[in-house]
Amino acid sequence: MTAGACAERPGTEGRKIHLLAACDHVRGLVTAQPDAGGKTNEITCFQPLLDTVADLAGVVVTSDAMHTRREHAGYLPGRGTHYIVIVKGSQKKLSKQLKSLPWKQIPLQSRTRDAGHGRGGIRRIKVCTVNNLLFPGARQTVQLKRRRVDRKTGRISTTTVYAVAGLTAEHATPAELASLIRDHWKIEALHHVRDVTFAEDASQLQTGAAPRAMATWRNLAIGALRLAGSTNIAASLRRNARDASKAARSPRTHMITKRTAHHFAEALATGWGLLNLKGGVVTAGKEGTDDGAVHEIHSLKRRAAKATRPVPIPPVLVRMPREHMERFGVAPDGRLFRNAAGNCSDTSAYGITWRRAREAALTVDEHALEPARRPYDLRHAGISFWPASRVDPAECARRAGRSIEVLFRCYAKFLAETRHHANRLIEDSMRRWDEHEAPPRARWPGLGPEMPRNGWSEVGYRWNG
Repeated sequence: MTAGACAERPGTEGRKIHLLAACDHVRGLVTAQPDAGGKTNEITCFQPLLDTVADLAGVVVTSDAMHTRREHAGYLPGRGTHYIVIVKGSQKKLSKQLKSLPWKQIPLQSRTRDAGHGRGGIRRIKVCTVNNLLFPGARQTVQLKRRRVDRKTGRISTTTVYAVAGLTAEHATPAELASLIRDHWKIEALHHVRDVTFAEDASQLQTGAAPRAMATWRNLAIGALRLAGSTNIAASLRRNARDASKAARSPRTHMITKRTAHHFAEALATGWGLLNLKGGVVTAGKEGTDDGAVHEIHSLKRRAAKATRPVPIPPVLVRMPREHMERFGVAPDGRLFRNAAGNCSDTSAYGITWRRAREAALTVDEHALEPARRPYDLRHAGISFWPASRVDPAECARRAGRSIEVLFRCYAKFLAETRHHANRLIEDSMRRWDEHEAPPRARWPGLGPEMPRNGWSEVGYRWNG
């Protein structure tokens, strides 16, 4: 959760209405937004702002440098929360202490690369565990170096940011700390959307509580679109303006998260659903990743980095993820399945669970024949089921993300049920054969085998009459 200034609007009697907002990192929703009463009162409104949020247990609160204050750090543990705060020149002694730490001796612990908005960037993070920092509850310090390259001008800028976290090394990895610091800017992204898309800064409303009410309505509209999976608010508004009868939806859904709950609720009513696949988490090992993490996010195979693949799912598969999310929720990054610590499940855990599932679902004979021996065999079985159901091969290949040649060469496997179906077809043919017995045959004088007559053909024993 992010706490920060969100809007400043002219109000009655010339006083500017300054709103302080709390924003959810995961869904980008504004959970609270009181009137701070003026710039000078924003610090004193920090605790009343969070008091309006009912349950903060286990939440990580991020804030900008203005709220890097000891009284705030002492308040948050009482609500069962952790914190990450940015340290700048307003805390001179603390800033000096952070800069004096032996950062050159600390190895690089995380490195990420991204591109967007006409520039590319590299973020390098180092983390140090501390016990005697001049800030209450501090457990780790963070040095984050950002290197940005403007693609148009070629200009390079480097910035070093220091932060203090109340999270221990067991609670958050360096990569997770870097992600939390970056997610803090979602409050600025919200302000940007309200200003650019909704033209909030150009609003001339000044009567009573109208400015604050309109800010609330804008938050509601943005939150509804984001819950529907929208990643482009302006495009969603245009789409809704063209046809308001259609539910707001995003042209692209990244993964199954809380944001897609609306899609599953809609799919429950209509039957079939649609998954838009963007990529997956791959176990690469610490030696195979830039930041030393075990897992790495990959895009789709043999596709562009931002390409997606839509896959229709039947009603039963629509209900299962929905029920799972209602019972267990999702991880902070949107994953359905994770271990007790909230991290990616180990490959061995999938194998153990799969062996137990096979023992519970299969008969003794089926288990001995080893069908679906690996979890990945489900993909082969699912794709093989489509041609067996007489689905058009081109559609089967499109859903599988493969060519028709690869579909039949690698994925159209033999299903156990197909054997029984083939046996029934053969039995039916044999039954029809017995019902139409062949007529007696005559021999050529002095020659060996009988000559077919009455239209019976010796080749293949087919009736031609």
